[in-house]
Amino acid sequence: MKNFDIDIDVQSTTNREKYGTCASLYHKDSEKFLVHPSGIYLDQVPVDAMTGHCAIPYDDPKCANFLKVDLLNNTIYDGFKTKEEVLDAANETVDWSLFMQQSVVERLPHLSKHFDIVQKVEPQHIEDLADILALIRPGKIDLLDEYLYYNRQHVRRKLYKRPLNGGMYFKKSHAIAYAVSIIVFLHSPKMRSLIVW
Repeated sequence: MKNFDIDIDVQSTTNREKYGTCASLYHKDSEKFLVHPSGIYLDQVPVDAMTGHCAIPYDDPKCANFLKVDLLNNTIYDGFKTKEEVLDAANETVDWSLFMQQSVVERLPHLSKHFDIVQKVEPQHIEDLADILALIRPGKIDLLDEYLYYNRQHVRRKLYKRPLNGGMYFKKSHAIAYAVSIIVFLHSPKMRSLIVW
């Protein structure tokens, strides 16, 4: 059995159906088959003739071997016209002082409600930003003081480790990816129109 679980962020205007067959789900309360909000099958799958969507709900064991990706609508990328523009925004030199401005942080995805922590950490590079994203998880917030006042490298080993109680945490690779997406958004046409540079 394959465990294929890939999430890909796409512009909110993306037509998912051009990439594959939409997954379906069964809604028990209404007893209806509905289109999955983000799932697309890359494989050929049984298709419902009426809807054009997969004829089997995505969580049915019969779908376990089909290659499904989730194309997640993400407004972070709205306003960019090409992949090159997104890459340029990701690689642009970051003005880290912007993270000390509450009016800026309140507009950033994932950080908008956490200015107090951003201000304490004072991020100066992507890894600091990733650490903030990991710290704001309920299972890791108790590491904040140790992170601020002791050796950050030592705390990072705990920060990205799965809690024994199964609590929430971020894998470091996810935290870095989210941090880069924040930088992309910071340099997006939308944010450029709001920030006085």
